[in-house]
Amino acid sequence: MYRFGTPGKVELQYPAALNASSWQKFTYWSYTRGGGAANAGRETSQLKFENAGVEYTLSDETIAGYDKNREEVYRREVGIDVLVKGKNILVKGSPNTVVGGLYKVRDDNKVKIDEDMQ
Repeated sequence: MYRFGTPGKVELQYPAALNASSWQKFTYWSYTRGGGAANAGRETSQLKFENAGVEYTLSDETIAGYDKNREEVYRREVGIDVLVKGKNILVKGSPNTVVGGLYKVRDDNKVKIDEDMQ
């Protein structure tokens, strides 16, 4: 299930009715390139769904790199890309507020898996 808003005012819940088949309304895609900073290692996970003609793509990405002291660091980026009437709106999230990660969806066998989703 996806919810947007505050605990006191949920502005969007998808799907509206929750049941065992609700998970199949979401499509998951992931990409992993190992090797750390020397190989520009990264792990990307996306979860996509469509509601009332609007396409939502939730993303969670960890990217390896180097800091100014040439020490290996990992940067995490999260957000939601909303495609409405041909216009993309990117809503960046704060990685410090995330609990868990989209990568956990990969192995639960509840959502549709799309190896070609971009």
